[in-house]
Amino acid sequence: MPKHKWTTDEQHDWLSSRMPDFVAAQEKKPSSMKPFFGPIYVDWFKIFPCPEPTVKKLAEAKGAGDVAKATLETKMKSRIYYWFFNHMAHGSTSTTRVNSKIPSMKDTRSIWRKL
Repeated sequence: MPKHKWTTDEQHDWLSSRMPDFVAAQEKKPSSMKPFFGPIYVDWFKIFPCPEPTVKKLAEAKGAGDVAKATLETKMKSRIYYWFFNHMAHGSTSTTRVNSKIPSMKDTRSIWRKL
């Protein structure tokens, strides 16, 4: 069963077109991605504005429309943020930590010789 997709095709294409910039920003300074995400959020909300809060969301915010809207924007920013990290090129993830735990053939031979 495929994962639930929260983006439309247009939104997915928009995010995908910014992936090279994301990778470049991560290579430049991975500890601080704020310079990358700030403009991304501004551009996103210009093109894809947040929907108006539902009655349920307004009730959760005790009738404060601005609080409900800010909550929706925060949730969307979180989705966008994690979208980039979850959609990096499949081959770009590091397996060195996993592989370093697996003994090499040389290591296993030396273990058997000691026995």
